[in-house]
Amino acid sequence: MIRPRRRDVNSRDINYKIFGGDGIYNEADGVICSAGFWLIHKHAQELYITTAG
Repeated sequence: MIRPRRRDVNSRDINYKIFGGDGIYNEADGVICSAGFWLIHKHAQELYITTAG
């Protein structure tokens, strides 16, 4: 049986459209939360999203 090679994927290279109220699942912790609103870091120009959890 031939198994496909595993490719390491940088999560910053994955693009999803996320809207406020969309459900988010954190596989590492098994936590479900909802997306809030987008923020841009004042100095670094990086995007963040608020959550309740």
